[in-house]
Amino acid sequence: MAARLARFAADPLSRVIVAEAGGEVAGLIATHVVPRLEEDEPSCRVIAIVVAGGHRRIGVATALLAAAETEARAHGSHRLDLSSGDWRADAHAFYERCGFERRAQAFIKRL
Repeated sequence: MAARLARFAADPLSRVIVAEAGGEVAGLIATHVVPRLEEDEPSCRVIAIVVAGGHRRIGVATALLAAAETEARAHGSHRLDLSSGDWRADAHAFYERCGFERRAQAFIKRL
């Protein structure tokens, strides 16, 4: 994990934002700004969002998404993208409450 975090720290278009509560890590969000061919502005991709079990449903994920939006705007992006596993119905409902729209189907090919 230290090596992965170091790679993010070395990339000016990547960020890991940590939420703390009571001296504990409550959650984190990782983002990466990606150029787009079909639009002038880049997209900010949420690579990961995680909230610790004891800190769920108290606004941590909402605050992390707000921080990601701030990061996106700082890089000239007017779009925040993320993907979520098909089995995560609760997360999907949360993202929709936060203003995200279902717009695409994800496809992955392991190499």
